[in-house]
Amino acid sequence: MWNKKIPRLVLSMYIFIVSFSCTFIDFSQLEVSCSLPENGGYFNETELEVFFSLEVELMSLQEIIVLQRNGSTVATELRKNGNAVFIKPTEPWQKGADYRLRFQGDVALVAGGSHQVNFYRSFTYGPVSPAFSLENWSQPAENEPFLEFQFNFPVDSPSFSKEFSLTPSISYTYQLEDEGRRVKIIPEEEWKYNQRYSWSIQGLESQDGFVLEKKYEDDFLWLIDTELPVLEKICAVHLLGGSDYFPKEGDDITLCGKEPLLFQFSKEMDFDSLSSGLRFEPSCAGQLRKGKNNREFLWVPEENWSLEEQYRVVVSSEVQDLSGNSMAQQQEAYFTVDNEFLQVLSVSFGDGGTEISDFQSPGALQRALQDAVPVSVQSQDSCIVTKITFSKDFDPEGLVQALDAISMEVFFPLTASYPVLEKVRISGESSLELWWSGFSPSSDEVDNYYRLNIAGGASGPQSVVGNYLKEGVCVIFQVLKS
Repeated sequence: MWNKKIPRLVLSMYIFIVSFSCTFIDFSQLEVSCSLPENGGYFNETELEVFFSLEVELMSLQEIIVLQRNGSTVATELRKNGNAVFIKPTEPWQKGADYRLRFQGDVALVAGGSHQVNFYRSFTYGPVSPAFSLENWSQPAENEPFLEFQFNFPVDSPSFSKEFSLTPSISYTYQLEDEGRRVKIIPEEEWKYNQRYSWSIQGLESQDGFVLEKKYEDDFLWLIDTELPVLEKICAVHLLGGSDYFPKEGDDITLCGKEPLLFQFSKEMDFDSLSSGLRFEPSCAGQLRKGKNNREFLWVPEENWSLEEQYRVVVSSEVQDLSGNSMAQQQEAYFTVDNEFLQVLSVSFGDGGTEISDFQSPGALQRALQDAVPVSVQSQDSCIVTKITFSKDFDPEGLVQALDAISMEVFFPLTASYPVLEKVRISGESSLELWWSGFSPSSDEVDNYYRLNIAGGASGPQSVVGNYLKEGVCVIFQVLKS
């Protein structure tokens, strides 16, 4: 017999089982919403609010959140208020920058369990406005040699100094105009002809904190100059003191002393190029100096030009003007030194002593003794004053060199005592006076002779303009007791 109670029992058990299972299985969905639209837009608040339909664990969300600024990940700070989570970067928001926010992965719920989340938004931070951009730029011109940039927002000056680059580099200053929207680059040196310059600006900030939307870069070619430089003149110059000078007249190049040599070109020249492309034969130590302008240059010798020397000066074809144009060909010139040799006009011994003007060369001693000049001294301790008079004004700065070339020695016999130089004085403009002591006077048994030597050549005595003795001279004298 069918028991009607059995189906009722089965139905009750089924209802109980279904009711019990619903307390452990949650079929609800975790929904995420944000004030930002899915297709992006502008955001200008302090924190970004994201609302979850279920309350989530903040630490769990922190592990899967990624915030990027212009493609680079930045650290974030999170706080929660119920189901709402507020997000901001640890560093200040950057105006005009592009941000991307993403949660992807499992997030734990406060009520237990977890949900898979895949949420993405992109936005630009700042008020709704045009992006910070470069509107136009103008390259330097001959009458206005300034590089100018026009922006749509006022520029932050320190940021421009950091983010602007120019290659090849030159020294420049810049100033802001048009309330900071226009930047004028003012060169402190001249732009080089035929030179292509490249510039770039990236990461520049406006005064409101917006960052330039992209990297800007371009280049320009400064004025083209194809005219080749020409060496117009090489001549000697007279120095007037300081840096002033005037050229010597005449077609022939003649120099004396330390007179500079002038090089005059048809165009402004590159100093370093000329310095490396200038050559003297025989070699001549000196300095190249800029003249009255970039077309004139002076070669100033360190020492006097050598007497009776013919010099050859060569200007290489590799010498360039300021535009980088080289000379068409090598140019050269010859010049001589307009100097006569220094002469010893006279030598005298003692006050009122006989002046000697007919000298022997150091090697011509055949008539040395019979031509010897008598000079008297009272004793061996007495001094003999020797006065040497030259044909030109003596150079006081060369006194040490002159004394090295003047010597007093025993001539005969070698047993006589050697003299000693006690004192020196420049007498007038062209004479030297030397005090010597220690002479051995002649006696009845022996005659004592001495020799004064004055060496010739460039290492000997010189005049103020570099004249020197062509050959050395000597005077032999006999010392007598007065």
